Amino acid sequence: MLKKMPWCGIAYENGHINSSSLRTLLKVATPETQAEWIEKARRLTVRGFEDEVSDVLKKRDDGVASKFASDDDGFSSAAGMMSRCAGDRMLR
Repeated sequence: MLKKMPWCGIAYENGHINSSSLRTLLKVATPETQAEWIEKARRLTVRGFEDEVSDVLKKRDDGVASKFASDDDGFSSAAGMMSRCAGDRMLR
């Protein structure tokens, strides 16, 4: 994961973010957004940063993609894609 987002690794190695923030950051950052998330991790407390990431992940989980169909016999089927978090919630 750090190979795709080298700035995250550099920020951690140089002590700009701690291991908790790095783990949290890797849940949400992309190569395109890593600098923005590093800055937030540096600016916020670990708890505040975790809360911000949690909010973003919840908003993402609300957008579950799905497709429903019915056949001639009246049976319905569903297919879809969802994040791991949404799938975990569904299985509870």
